[in-house]
Amino acid sequence: MPTAQGGFDTNRSGVSASPGGGNLNSVLSRDRAQQRALRVGRELVDFQTSPIAIKPIAEGFHLALKGSIHTNTSWIEREFDQIVAKKPKVVQLDLTGSEYISSVGLGILVNLHNRIKAGGGTLTIVKMLKRTKGIFRAAYLDRLFAIAPEAVIELEEK
Repeated sequence: MPTAQGGFDTNRSGVSASPGGGNLNSVLSRDRAQQRALRVGRELVDFQTSPIAIKPIAEGFHLALKGSIHTNTSWIEREFDQIVAKKPKVVQLDLTGSEYISSVGLGILVNLHNRIKAGGGTLTIVKMLKRTKGIFRAAYLDRLFAIAPEAVIELEEK
């Protein structure tokens, strides 16, 4: 049963007093697992294992991100480190597979932009969802990033 502080009341055995019962730790663990799996289109994508499709292009790379970009970002930072180390002149970023980007995710993208620029390259967003463009606009990142005019697309309802 929820408490006034937002927690759960449990008895000494660790069983929640909420309807349905169950060990509080197993309930919280199950909730965390459900929060990690976010619906993207028709498939569930775990943000911790979301891939980056990296395709070589003339003088650089095309990066297509799939899955949400938030709390656990070490996987994406490692991939970006490898890209930056190659000092590409051109990096194209496709964000259509990322329906959700947190402030942490935005910071990682800004860092990638700055590192590519410092190495003499350019980063251009070639595809992004309309709502993602709104997030970039609200954070004034549309002034920092080069966004191709045809980049913004509507999310198709499935």
